Amino acid sequence: EFLVPMEEWTEKVSCKTSVHVQPSLQRLGRTSFAFRISINAEDGQPLARVESVLVAVNPEDLTKPIVVPYQEEYRRALRPAVVPDVHVAPVAPGARPASA
Repeated sequence: EFLVPMEEWTEKVSCKTSVHVQPSLQRLGRTSFAFRISINAEDGQPLARVESVLVAVNPEDLTKPIVVPYQEEYRRALRPAVVPDVHVAPVAPGARPASA
């Protein structure tokens, strides 16, 4: 779900900016789990949110739900976290470091 108009999204999300991506496990049930990914601009403004529910199914026929495998691993891997910012500096065509 976009929380800002597309024009504002393209201004806030580019190779010249950074965003904060925060995945979190919302619910871990017996046969399914739900997670949310929040995307915020550098200034903290919420830009988008993704929510999804995944159901574990029998790999033989893909129709019958099964107990979610590796539940503790999911809990550890999907606990709230902030991905470090990545800043990409603009580079002029043909620019070379002074030491090159």
